[in-house]
Amino acid sequence: QKQLHPDKFSTKSEEEQEISSINSAVINCAYSALKTPFARVQYLLELHGIDALGETSITAVDPEVLMEIMEQREKIENCTDMQELQELEQINRKDMQNAI
Repeated sequence: QKQLHPDKFSTKSEEEQEISSINSAVINCAYSALKTPFARVQYLLELHGIDALGETSITAVDPEVLMEIMEQREKIENCTDMQELQELEQINRKDMQNAI
């Protein structure tokens, strides 16, 4: 982003300034799509033609997935201290990484 920031091209030709501005906008858009797990997943699904949040999305969820979610929420609710919660978070992060 620093290399293509429009301010670095203020003394360049109009064409170079326009290209810099366009590239900077593309980079900002990409960063926004990738900076949070939710936005990243949504973007990756869209790359594969899946509109997970659109009007045409299917709301039915596999019962096994729902059961897993309920079990994980129960584990979170049963945590008695921060260390236990952090350990659970690490396990969940590993599981998510393995799923990708």
